[in-house]
Amino acid sequence: MRFDSMTMNWGKADFRPVLDRSQWIYHDCHRHYHSFESFIDMNLLYNDGRDVAQGHKASFCLEDTLCPRGTETYKCFRGVQGIAVGCGDLYAASIDCQWIDVTHVGSGSYQLHLHVNPDRYPEEADFDNNEAVCNISIQGNTVSLTSCYLSGECLEV
Repeated sequence: MRFDSMTMNWGKADFRPVLDRSQWIYHDCHRHYHSFESFIDMNLLYNDGRDVAQGHKASFCLEDTLCPRGTETYKCFRGVQGIAVGCGDLYAASIDCQWIDVTHVGSGSYQLHLHVNPDRYPEEADFDNNEAVCNISIQGNTVSLTSCYLSGECLEV
């Protein structure tokens, strides 16, 4: 199961990798280094909370891909990574090795939990808005998203 994800920085400070570039983690699947081992944990759960399947999005390039004010501070081609306050980083579904394998998952209703900065490193002032929960339906080879919530608020799908 592949999908786009947009990580917004609604905080009071820019979100930057803590590790120095020389400390980044190599991923065999991607064949390059990442500033976080797991930037987003992805868990597919039965509605009763039991785990079905997992995945994660590593962070090769944290950058401002959407800024309401129109000024992007962080761009990977400039060699500077991060997500500025008020900006978002889009990870497209087409990026390799960032999916949840649902080939063994039967048809039914599930919850998809996306947890940004699951290791809570770097420290943030507030972790309350770091998890989105989406209700999905799997019917054979078709996956449908029905609703998503962030901190109890419904997100547009």
